[in-house]
Order: sequence, then structure tokens, then C-alpha cells
Amino acid sequence: MTECTEQRVLFSIGRREVTTVFDGGSVTSDAGVLLLSGIDRQMGLTRRLAAALGDRRDRSKVRHEMEELLRQRLFQICCGYEDVNDAETLREDPGFQVAVGRVPGQRGSSLASQPTLSRLEVTVRRRQLVSFSEVLTGEAIRFWQGLGRKVPRTIILDFDSTDDPTYGDQQLTMFHGFYDQWQYLPLLVFDQHGLPWAAVLRPGNSHDSRGVVAVLRRLVVRIRRAFPKARIVFRGDAGFAASVAVPD
Repeated sequence: MTECTEQRVLFSIGRREVTTVFDGGSVTSDAGVLLLSGIDRQMGLTRRLAAALGDRRDRSKVRHEMEELLRQRLFQICCGYEDVNDAETLREDPGFQVAVGRVPGQRGSSLASQPTLSRLEVTVRRRQLVSFSEVLTGEAIRFWQGLGRKVPRTIILDFDSTDDPTYGDQQLTMFHGFYDQWQYLPLLVFDQHGLPWAAVLRPGNSHDSRGVVAVLRRLVVRIRRAFPKARIVFRGDAGFAASVAVPD
């Protein structure tokens, strides 16, 4: 976000001066967030996530609705601002304000502060995370249902782990000998279209197969319910060979 108010005379023609004026006020350097906002409003993703999260706060003290908080945090991450501390600057960015649904310059247009977003993250519990994952799975199923007659006979579920380095004393950060670092080891599931079906945050010293059976069983149930005749293919690297078989 930048703000320029400098006025400079370039040259004169007789008694007339040609000047440049930069008095546009606050402008955003992250206009792409508006595209993200439009896509999200069309999909309704953060709306469904907010519904899954619920809101038990005292309504008389609420300044930022749950959907606004989720949109702000998700858009911030998508634009490369993973550190929640960046909210202290971005909360006044007009691009992010418009993306979240506020009008820049008006009273109360400021977005949530870093402490507010941090409280949001630490209050999310396991049950709510499962609900989040169900929303993610539902989005993938809706995509496949939208294909109509083009729905393939086979749905391939790619399971994979990814190392996520940590810097500090975050809860569940562990040292992993293979990666030679302190980290998390999330489990991610995508299909052949690259659509995400599930994401599970795991301690950094987890084995690749940790939690795979539970996630696969849940996905198989959802897929069988939506596409009874579809063939489901599980695909994973060597680390997942230790996973026990799941029933058909």
C-alpha cells in the first residue's frame, strides 16, 4: 500500500506550468485480491466455511463477522502474506477492504487486527477442522457433478505429504530426520483434475501413512454416495505402503 501527495512542476509554457500531482490517496499494490474475492463470492467457499465454523461470540462485542475474518485471512495468505502480523498493515489496504466487503475511507472500514486473527486461529477445534474438510470435499464433488455426462468412470485420489518448515515453538512442530528440519508434515489429497479433496495438519515427525486410512474411508463414503458406479483409485508414494487396507 502506498500513498503519494507530492506535486512537481515539470516545465512551463509561457505563464502556464505543466505539473504532476500524485494526490490519489491510498492505493493498493495487491489488486489481484479483487479477483480472488470475485471467485470466492461466486463459489461461496468462505460463506460455507464460516457456517461450518460457527460463531459463539457475544454479538454485542462483534466488530468483524466470521465470514469477513476468514476472507481476510485466506486472501492474505493467497497474496503471499502468510504471517498474520502483516494484517497490521493490510487491514488499512483499500484493495483488501473492498475484497472483504468494506468501503475504504468510511468509518469502520478497517479490517481485523493481528490479535483478532490470532484469536480466531487458536480457537478452532478439531471438530471444526473436520467440518472444514467436509466443505472442501463437497466443493470437489460439486465440480464433478457439474461435469454431467462427462463424469469419468474413475476418480483418482492422490495422497501425498509435504514438508512445512517451522521457525519457533509452534505446537506440534517436530524434528524430522529425513527432511533434517523442524516442521509440520501435512497430508494433502488431490484428484486427477488437481482439485483438493482433503488437507490434514500433522506433527512434523509423522510417518507418511499417519491418518491416511481415516481420511480415505471418509472420502470413499462421500464418493460412493455421490457416484455409486465410479471406480476409486488410491495413489500414493512408497511412504503410504504401511497403510492398512480399507473395506470396499
